Amino acid sequence: MAEEKTGLSVDQIAATRPAPISLKPDATDIRLVLEGTLPRCPFCNGTPSTHTRFFPHSGIYQSIVHCAGCMAEVMVNQRDREEARQDAIAHWTVRAPVQPDDLTAAAQLQRSGLITPEKYNHICENIRARDAVREAMA
Repeated sequence: MAEEKTGLSVDQIAATRPAPISLKPDATDIRLVLEGTLPRCPFCNGTPSTHTRFFPHSGIYQSIVHCAGCMAEVMVNQRDREEARQDAIAHWTVRAPVQPDDLTAAAQLQRSGLITPEKYNHICENIRARDAVREAMA
């Protein structure tokens, strides 16, 4: 389809785009790892870390929370670096019920300033919805 419109193959089109730029960890990324604020990996109990890439051709930031132990990850794309990171943290926290109370984990993230009150409310809504589905299926 790309060849019909441009005369170029998909590989040739991809080669014309600049490669994503891996951004160096900033103070928040380092703080997340040092404080151990993120819930541990639900699969291997490993310590997660964050990483962000920038795609210059689209202006998109891609934030990833991943576990080096088993390679589990959550990836989020946004137009703003901080928004991407907060969304990735929110998704990692909601899907990783490691602590006895996920709402407690979300509250710790919000108190530490790593997520906004709006993201905290969104996480809480998702946790409650998830728990309601689990209860209905039990």
